[in-house]
Amino acid sequence: MQRRLLFSTVAVAFTAVLLFGLPLGFVLVRLQINTAHQQVQRDAITVARTLQNRLNNGLNPDISDAANAARALPDRYVSISRDGGPPRTFGDLVPPGEVIAARASTKDYRVLVEADTSNETAGVTAALAMIGSLVLLAFGVAVVLARRQARRLARPLQELASAADRLGSGDARPLGRRYGVAELDRVAEGLDGSAQRIGDLLSAEREFAADASHQLRTPLTALSMRLEEMMAAADDPAVVREEGAAALQQTERLAEVVGQLLGRTRAPAAGSPERAWVDDVVAQQVVE
Repeated sequence: MQRRLLFSTVAVAFTAVLLFGLPLGFVLVRLQINTAHQQVQRDAITVARTLQNRLNNGLNPDISDAANAARALPDRYVSISRDGGPPRTFGDLVPPGEVIAARASTKDYRVLVEADTSNETAGVTAALAMIGSLVLLAFGVAVVLARRQARRLARPLQELASAADRLGSGDARPLGRRYGVAELDRVAEGLDGSAQRIGDLLSAEREFAADASHQLRTPLTALSMRLEEMMAAADDPAVVREEGAAALQQTERLAEVVGQLLGRTRAPAAGSPERAWVDDVVAQQVVE
């Protein structure tokens, strides 16, 4: 039971983590790719505007300084041309197929900045590593909580099953515990009520056995005595008739006692008491 609860809870948690982690990972990967492209675009715009502003202000547009500013990050290749003239290049060419390129232009300058996709890959790797760490952390927390919840639910069920087994074997001890879960508490209350009723029935059976033994012993003893008297006085018909009548009376009394005992077994456990006169009981014993 505990294993099934743990497996089902972990499966639900794993599915929820995947449904949350996969879209988040996709979004972060796209964000890192866009960030890398935007960074290269900003470098190209910065170089072009810096050169144009210096030229507009009558200053010497030092192309080398502007290109070096764009190459502050690794793996940058910069190409700058002025007024359609031949371009001046800085840095190493990026292999084809691994290029992030951005262009910017002003009135007098055309700038091309290229970067290796390793910058993009580094950001994607970092994002995926962060997502993986979050997924592992969430899954670990889910496993711990699932084990605790499975243990919390399985232990009461095991105790209820043990109480039911005891009840079936005749042990009418009540469970006497509640677990704070409405369904489990209702089952525990039902078992305690059944244990109480079974205990009452067993007590009534023991009392019935004791009463039957006591009630039947006296008429049987009297009947056996009457029969012995009849056997001893077999030669006197009058004595035989007298003792036979007494024996018949004891037999009728025995049948009445048996009927009363059987009536008690059919009657409900809780009944109203009846008044009995001690004088009548003593007089009956004197006659016997």
